[in-house]
Formats: sequence, C-alpha cells, structure tokens
Amino acid sequence: MAFKIAACSSLGLVTIIASLTSSPAQAQAKTEAAVAQATTLVSPPPVIPVDVFVRRAEFSAMSISPKGDRLAALVPARDRDNLVVIDLVKRTRTTVTNFTDNDVINFNWINNDRIFLRVADGRDALGQARFRGSYAVNVDGSDVRNLTDLRGMAPLQTVKDDVNGELLVTMNLRNRVIADVYKLNTKSGKSELLTFDNPGETQQWILDWDNKPLLAVSPDPKTLETVVWYRTDTNAKWESLWKNAADDTEGVMDPIAFMPDGKSLIVASNKGRDKFGLFRYDIARKALAELIFEHPLIDIQGGLIWNRAEKKLVGIGYNAEQYNVKWLDPKLEMLQKEVDAALKDTRNLLSFNPNGDSARIVVAATSATNPGGNYLYDATTRSLEALPQRRPWISPDAISPRQYMPYTARDGLNIPAWVTIPKGTTGKNLPLIVNVHGGPNARVYGGNPWGRYSEAPLFANRGYVVLEPEPRGSTQFGRKHLSAGFKQWGQAMQDDITDGVLKLIKDGIVDKNRVCIYGGSYGGYASLQGIVKDPDLYKCSLPWIAVSDLVLLQTDTLSDTNNSRYDVSVVQSRRLGDIKTDRAMLEKYSPVNHADKIKVPVLLVMGELDVRVPLRHGTSMRDAMNKAGVKNELVIYKGEAHGFNKQTNIVDFFTRAEKFFAQHIGDDTQKKNAGLK
Repeated sequence: MAFKIAACSSLGLVTIIASLTSSPAQAQAKTEAAVAQATTLVSPPPVIPVDVFVRRAEFSAMSISPKGDRLAALVPARDRDNLVVIDLVKRTRTTVTNFTDNDVINFNWINNDRIFLRVADGRDALGQARFRGSYAVNVDGSDVRNLTDLRGMAPLQTVKDDVNGELLVTMNLRNRVIADVYKLNTKSGKSELLTFDNPGETQQWILDWDNKPLLAVSPDPKTLETVVWYRTDTNAKWESLWKNAADDTEGVMDPIAFMPDGKSLIVASNKGRDKFGLFRYDIARKALAELIFEHPLIDIQGGLIWNRAEKKLVGIGYNAEQYNVKWLDPKLEMLQKEVDAALKDTRNLLSFNPNGDSARIVVAATSATNPGGNYLYDATTRSLEALPQRRPWISPDAISPRQYMPYTARDGLNIPAWVTIPKGTTGKNLPLIVNVHGGPNARVYGGNPWGRYSEAPLFANRGYVVLEPEPRGSTQFGRKHLSAGFKQWGQAMQDDITDGVLKLIKDGIVDKNRVCIYGGSYGGYASLQGIVKDPDLYKCSLPWIAVSDLVLLQTDTLSDTNNSRYDVSVVQSRRLGDIKTDRAMLEKYSPVNHADKIKVPVLLVMGELDVRVPLRHGTSMRDAMNKAGVKNELVIYKGEAHGFNKQTNIVDFFTRAEKFFAQHIGDDTQKKNAGLK
C-alpha cells in the first residue's frame, strides 16, 4: 500500500509520496565497483566554498515529544546551535533557547511540555563535548531552571506519568568522585537522594523497570578493575555479580539494561569470543544465557531501541559498513521496508519517543552523498511529510559517494576502510589525502560522512581521493583488531595506513607522486610518523592537535589524562608502552626525535588551550623541524583546545588545508580553485 500525500505549507514544509568480510577477489570487485559508481565522463561538479561546506546544519537532532504532537530540534542561531520546538497541530515554531557562548549539544523530553538540555563550548577531535551547563525549560521558553551547579548531573530516566517536571539523574553531590541517583524536580531544583547505600566509588547506575537503582558499577582508581553490583531491592544488601579487568584480555561483560522481567540483564560481552555481542544475563545463576544479537564485522555494545510503554525491546541499532537497525518488532520491520520503498536513495532511520505515543515517527534520511533531512510519518494517515533539510545549500549532485573498501595489511589482518573517489573524474591516477582518525582506540568512520566537519566530502569535492582507514588499535572491530595495536604506535599501526595507500596506488586509483597525509590527535601523530617512517611515500603532511612525543604524552603534567585521579598508566602501559620498561621504544617512535628524516613540507596546527595534547607537542616539533631544515609552518588557534569549534577558525583551518594540499599535490585546476593562481 503506497503512502498518501500529506500537505503542509505554514512552515515551508514540502511533501512526498510516500556479509561484510571480504575475500581479496571480493575486495577487488568492490574497488572496481566503487570507481565505476563514483566516476563519469561528465565534468567535475562545481566546487563548494569552504564556508558553505562547514556551515552548521539546520534542524539536526530532531526528536518527537511523548504525545507525538511536538518536535524539538537544533538550529543555528547567533553562530551557535539552539533549541526550537515545532507544534505539529498549530504548525508554529518557537525558539526555546538563545545561547551565544555555548551550543546545545543534546536534549531529552522530561514530559510533553518540558525539556532537559545540556550545553557545551565546542567538541574535541572525536566529537566529544566539553560540557558547560545543564538546563530545563518549557516548550514555550518559559520557566527556565539553570541546573549547572548540580555537580556531575546526567539524566538517567524520565519519571512515569510525570507532570511536575521530574527526572531521575545521577549527581556527585555527596562526593566529587561518586555518582548517586536522585529524583530531581527541574522546576524547583530540589532533589531527593535515592541511593543512600552506595557500593563503592560508583560511576554508573542502571535502573530496573520500576525505576529502582538496583545495579551499580564501581571502578578501582588504582587497578581500574570494575565491579558490577546488584541488589534485589532498594533495602537489600549489595552483592557482586562479576568483575572486569582494566583491559579486556580475558573478555569482559558490560551491563546495559534490565530486562522487563526484572530477573535478567542485557549485557555486552566478548568473553570467549573476538567481538562483543548482546546476551541475556541470568541474575540468579550469575551466568550468561542466550545470545540476542551479534555482527560479523563489528562489536555490538548497545543500540537498544525500546518501546517502554509496552515493555518491549523492538530493535537494535548498529553502525557496520553503514548504519542499520535489526528490528525485532514485525510491525516496525514492515514499516522500515515501506519507508525505504518511498525514500529509495537514502538510509532511513526511524525514531520515536520510547515513553509515549508511537503513532508519529521521525524518519532521518541521509546518504553518503546527501546530508539529508527529516520526515514525519503519521500512522493514522499513512503519510510521510518532508521537514526542512539539514544542509539544503549542498547539492547531492556535487558530492562523491564514500565507499566501504577494506584491504589486507602486510601481515594478513583485515583493515576496515572507507574510500571516497571524486565524481567527474576517470577514477584513475588521482591525488590522495589519507585522513587518519584520533584515538587511536576509537571507532570513527562509517557509511555516513556528515559529521561536524565532513572532511571526506569536502576534499573529494575538490578532486582528491580520500582514504579513511581503521588501523589496528581502533575499537569496535573486535578484540583481535584492538590488541594487535598494543605497543604498535608508529610500527604495525603505521604500516596499516601505508598498506592502504599502496593498495590504491597498485589499483591505479592514486598517483604515487601525489599523496599527502592528514589527521588530528593520534591521526596527527600518524601524519608525522608517516613522513618519518616512509619519507618517500608522501609529498606533504598536515597534522593537527598532534602528538609528537610519546614520552611527553605520558608524563606531561599539563595533560588532563595524566592529572586524572584514576591511574590511566594501567591501560597506557599496555596499549602504548610502559614509561619505564619501554622508554627506549617510546623515544624511537616519537617523531620529535626524528625530524631529520622528514623530506616534505609540514603544516602543523595546534590549539592554544589544549589539555589533551598540550601545545608543547607542537612547539617542540616545530623547533626540531627548524633545526633539521624542514619546511614547516605552525599555526596556533587562540581560545581553542583539542579541536576547533569557532566558525571563523574552522573556515580558516580548511581554507589553509585546501591551499596546502593544492600547492603540493594539486593540478592546475585545484591550485586555481584554492586561490593559488
């Protein structure tokens, strides 16, 4: 049955009718298919200016209210992301916040008339927010309550049938390092402590389906071993269910949620297996039970989608080659198929309020070439209504598709990777920018490139192939992939990146004489180490907020990591190297000690206030390159930390990057587009 047409004009809305592991042969076939998809005989698409490309998205993070009659979303206002609410009945729009110094980063519906939100002054290289405050506000902008002074406050759950603006939250009011559960009235600011009896330095709480805090997780600050505690009721004694070591060498179990029966948990575990899967955990037996969901490529460690009104797990979201949902509810699975049939060219994520009416569902539709937008599905009328697009100023015709193209490292390890080949080219003998992510113990790339910076679409729009690898040491690809990177900074981890470059050269996609390497944080380290270890492979390097000294990384007293009350050396010594027994190795693979091996120009960019990778990493690397006679430039952004967030700085950064790459690996057209001719 086809979707009906829904009409609306008051808000400018429009309407519409409505296995991942690869053999070498399969990988080669994917490479050839990607080239065929990306390339045509027509002219390249027009170059989108940097300031247009990095403009803040409209109507992002859209969420529907419990009764399904309102939408909340983030919109740019006064160079910040602020909150708006759309009344779907009256077809009116209300600007709820007007921040000028912070962005609204995330928000939750408290009830149908009130919203909790958190603000931050920017994000770091991995998109993690630097929180600056918490607030609650009515949907009309009234009755604002500043909750910022409530130390360590984070929402856990709404209160069932709430009309008073109450939330269940964790806060560090009794002790700066221990989280307790409170019932917080977001109108009066008054709170009620619910966890008088705390089993240690608790950092995580899980509520049962009656909103009782019956499960807690506490780490040991010295060993970083974590203990998972359980009690049968709020007056019962705590008992230990299991312990997790600091590093999952033997496998761990991470609690995620109570099952509605109250007798079981859903946990993510990789015990006795390479990758995390979701399991039911039998509390009485203290043992894992049946497997709920797993995936052959990635770890599954969450993504639960609940219908709390029906006390039912309806789906599991995951990001493998691209984002998908495993629907466990047949009705939602059928709806997904119908929406996909109506919106054929996008990946369509269904989102509804788990605590309320699911008759209206928000559909977030994006693709590798389309920044996309949101649609409103109405189950009563069976209609899809198009809401304003996120980046209407970017035409999908100008964007090159990002493709999943894994390759095999020299020791046989499979390396997940994404490659973007510029549209309007032959797909052969092109310049390459290698984009290495931060962490390195992180998962960054996936099928949808539309993050804050959108680097791959931006560089590909300028005619560059972009390689985005997930080298060993990256997370969410299993324990083997992670542990293969232990003590391999600048060694096998670097070879993984190199092998991706060599593969694209061998396939004829990339010109071996036009390759540059680029990345932030650990990616900045890899961008420096790449030109130290393989000085003839690259023509330039653009490291930003870059680690240059592996000894300094573990000893610098300006680093927030080293100032943590938790002894992070327990993990660092295993993953990076022990500062005492492995010091010679750390010095050997620190780029600051080998600037004399660098043969190519370097544009090094740092944040003045960075406390994750302090500025001295940049200044010492600059001094070493100057001493060695290496052509380099150090750019320091004032007021920025571990990531650049002020719009003027973001535009300046990518404008510099475009000119730098064009100067060293660009053709005449790329140089002209960058303003060099």
